[in-house]
Amino acid sequence: MKKIGFIGATDKTDLIAYIAKTLELIGKKVIVVDTTILQKSKYIVPAIDPTKSYVTDFDNVDYAIGFRNIADIAGYLGVRGNEDIDNLNYDYMLIDIDTEEMIENFEIEEAGKNYFVTRFDIYSLRKGVEILKKLSINLNLSKILMNYNMKKEDEEYLNYLSMDTRVIWNDFTLYVPCLDENQMLIEDNQRVYKARLKKLIPEYQESIIYIVQNILGDISTNKIRKIIKERENN
Repeated sequence: MKKIGFIGATDKTDLIAYIAKTLELIGKKVIVVDTTILQKSKYIVPAIDPTKSYVTDFDNVDYAIGFRNIADIAGYLGVRGNEDIDNLNYDYMLIDIDTEEMIENFEIEEAGKNYFVTRFDIYSLRKGVEILKKLSINLNLSKILMNYNMKKEDEEYLNYLSMDTRVIWNDFTLYVPCLDENQMLIEDNQRVYKARLKKLIPEYQESIIYIVQNILGDISTNKIRKIIKERENN
């Protein structure tokens, strides 16, 4: 099982949901772990008789909500003992993080890939960088930058704010469009409990495809597009 971390103060719930769904369409078994303070997944992902911490299914992707570490998830799923954590029956664990505590709890420095996700409002930037400044270890991060109208100065400002952190920025940077039209389409999907990419604007679809390709590394973007088209039309 490979861990993938998504760090930042920005709401990443929908973005991660579509990344997870794309991985599932490709044939991967995925669990999304929402460790955030607000736990937005609790309100979007349907659950029968939810408890303080639980695992539930959403459109063929499992969601773990309310857990403080992987060992607790393993225990909930009946996989006992830290030595058995790698035997969790998943290919990928996508972890949504907005505190330095959860970076440590989930040992995110050992993840296969880690992404810093931010919008460019002052709260998202400064709160996200605050998390990075509290890192006690060096951490390789790729940027996923979400904005309505991305400017070169925006990324330069992020680089400036994060200068005195222990982050090592990777070459991979992806710009995700934040358009009102796309948000309405996401909300339509939420109401029918689906994460269908073909219902979203093409620019957002392409962003998801490139992130998934970066995670997998051994599949082309054209192949991913073909699989999405074939499986979502079935």
